[in-house]
Amino acid sequence: MNQLGLDLGSSVIKAVEVQREKSNTSLLKIAKADTTGINILSSSEADIKKAITFVTDFVMQNQLLGKYVTVSIPQALIFTKILSFPDLKGKDLEKAIEFEMVQESPIPLEDASKNYQILPSNAGKSDSTEVLVVIAPNMLTKKILNIVKSSGLQIQAIEPTSTANIRAIMDEERENPTTIIADIGEKNTDILIYSDFALRFTRSVSTGFESVVKAAAQDLNLEKVQAAEYVKSYGLLSDKLNGKIKDAVSPIMGVILNEIKRSITFYESRNSSNLVKRVVFCGGGSLIPGLVVYSANYLNTEVQIANPWNRLTSLGKYADRQKELEDIGPLFTTAVGLGLKPAS
Repeated sequence: MNQLGLDLGSSVIKAVEVQREKSNTSLLKIAKADTTGINILSSSEADIKKAITFVTDFVMQNQLLGKYVTVSIPQALIFTKILSFPDLKGKDLEKAIEFEMVQESPIPLEDASKNYQILPSNAGKSDSTEVLVVIAPNMLTKKILNIVKSSGLQIQAIEPTSTANIRAIMDEERENPTTIIADIGEKNTDILIYSDFALRFTRSVSTGFESVVKAAAQDLNLEKVQAAEYVKSYGLLSDKLNGKIKDAVSPIMGVILNEIKRSITFYESRNSSNLVKRVVFCGGGSLIPGLVVYSANYLNTEVQIANPWNRLTSLGKYADRQKELEDIGPLFTTAVGLGLKPAS
């Protein structure tokens, strides 16, 4: 069975098609396109028409027409929270969850789709039940449905980027070290903590690759396009251009890394027997040269860059382009995770 993951990023749209047969998953196709000038998730009627035309052209040009697709919904635009309850069961737990959703959600529940998942037991918290709550504005989900259906694709599901990233990075059938996944997107960085077979913490901060580029442009008096190229080429490397790019972008990277550090401190203060063992970066911003060494020194922990292709059993026609795939892997992490969603 063929499955398609479609990641509607704010700067790049990405698609990954895979073929699943029993326990084998093969890569069939990858595609991406720059969405500069196209506000895919805008509420303006004119912008929606542009987005439909753009996505339709993308689908046609890459011969994706008619495929069953799981599409992303940005983590920063929905409400996600892990709620903890005393060891309640059945109707008592359901009532407690409904009550907390009303209290916690910044989105009016009558204008939203909501879902929750009771998480597996967390080490050291056997006396409580943790529940993952996801609430998305109806206007946003309807907009995504409209755009994707109008392009000729058939929707299987809409899924938060956090869920897709976990599926693309973690082996959910085996024990994993407690891991932070930091998705550095164009406008936001999503920070997740995965432990004991479940998402245990999530937050989004409004600092992303765009902020890094803006800092370089202002500090070095460069045009935005030129600054982006310098950041992509030299990033956090101190031995390139006398470290000028590193000096310019370090304060913004420090904002992101401080938020990661704060997330680690917050989580470990409540889970002292289950400490964070590594940080995995994904998203376009994780392609900044020197990020691994710089972050490892800053956070004093193991740091990796995501390679979502490891979750596939075969790279298919891309087998002889493994190095190229590894280089762009972080950019396609969400799309791979979406493509790997089990068929409903």
